[in-house]
Amino acid sequence: MKKFLKQKMSRLTEIGKLGIEVGSSYIGFETLGSVFSEEGRETLKSNTHLINALRIVEKLGKLKGPLMKAGQILSTFEDYLPSEFIQGLSKLQNQRDPLPFEKVLPTLIQNLKESPFVIFETFEKEAFSAASLGQVHKAVTHSGDLLAVKVQYPGMKEIMESDLDTLKGILSLVVKTISRPFFGNKLSSEEFYSEIKETIYKELDYENELKNIQHYKAFLKDEKRLVIPKPFSEFSGREVLSMEFIPGVTIKNAVLELNEEEKQAIAEYLLRLFIKQILVGKCLHADPHPGNYLYTPDHKIALLDYGCIKYFSDHFIEHYRFLLKGMVYRDRKLLTKGSLGLGIINEPEHLDYFWNHVPEYHLLDPNEGYVVTKEIVLNHVKNMSQYFYQHKVTPHPEFLFYNRALVGLTNFVSSLKVPFRSLLVMKTLLEELE
Repeated sequence: MKKFLKQKMSRLTEIGKLGIEVGSSYIGFETLGSVFSEEGRETLKSNTHLINALRIVEKLGKLKGPLMKAGQILSTFEDYLPSEFIQGLSKLQNQRDPLPFEKVLPTLIQNLKESPFVIFETFEKEAFSAASLGQVHKAVTHSGDLLAVKVQYPGMKEIMESDLDTLKGILSLVVKTISRPFFGNKLSSEEFYSEIKETIYKELDYENELKNIQHYKAFLKDEKRLVIPKPFSEFSGREVLSMEFIPGVTIKNAVLELNEEEKQAIAEYLLRLFIKQILVGKCLHADPHPGNYLYTPDHKIALLDYGCIKYFSDHFIEHYRFLLKGMVYRDRKLLTKGSLGLGIINEPEHLDYFWNHVPEYHLLDPNEGYVVTKEIVLNHVKNMSQYFYQHKVTPHPEFLFYNRALVGLTNFVSSLKVPFRSLLVMKTLLEELE
């Protein structure tokens, strides 16, 4: 108990110092900014955002745990936060230093009911991957299977509530100082907090993650290009998850060496997986950063980390299917029905106004592609938010989550700079599922 209280006070002290540094920085910006020209003020603001993001990255990277995970989640909120801040926070997605093995050994023994050196033929003490909530070790079973064994950092659940209380203060600071208008208003810190809290709680439950993997393996079993690691329940527990080791490099790094044809194939396949998760699995991978996708030596795509999977209602899926069919088959009635059902328009007459800025709305031939750019993605967000604000539209909450995930996907596609035949992907998948 004394050890936990000491750890809690230490984390609170570090976060308190961070809050003072970030707050003082923005106060300084407001003071100095008044003496600069408009151009100079914008440059100063941009630098302030980036510097403070890097301050947060350095502090949360050292603290690990729920606070670091919260920073990673915030780095995906591209619709709400300045690009400079996202640029800084994205560094939290990089590899972190693992804990010494003796720190995680008790967790392994408690969950496996035996020493890992007894249960496995071999077990590597040095983790090959480390993240915010845990680290991953290689192991070989007595039957010769090569596994990736994910073990949660000790004490995560104990510090969870304390960290979440601290997080409320951080998010309040972020929203007050740097959140940009979206849907005509600033996003409330409570909205940030609720989603981050739900995500972290899910990611701390490795038994739930194992069930998610089994679900994905079942409904995506016919996807020949996709690799989903086989889970090993007999070597898993609430804080330890063992699964098949998948070799490969992150897709973000892999595309640097690939030709245009293969990059186009990857972009279109990721969209196919995105849509199929919703239509068939009734779910969506809720941790979209590129590190969760590997490009394997045999040119397949491996999807990792199933800790946080968002499950959709039948209402959302039904009306999402209407949207897709309406777009692919140029059926205004279906597109209107889907748009009204998801609450993204409130009058049928607004259909053209809302969809006019979406490239797929104007493509007549499914084989026709277009190059996704950052400008297209930002224009989509801008026009959508303006419509919602001007017409007092409140979209279905599941649509907002879906749209943010889609923005994350299209941002990655925009980095590839290749023709993107999105309508063809939609049409092909719809025909397969009929």
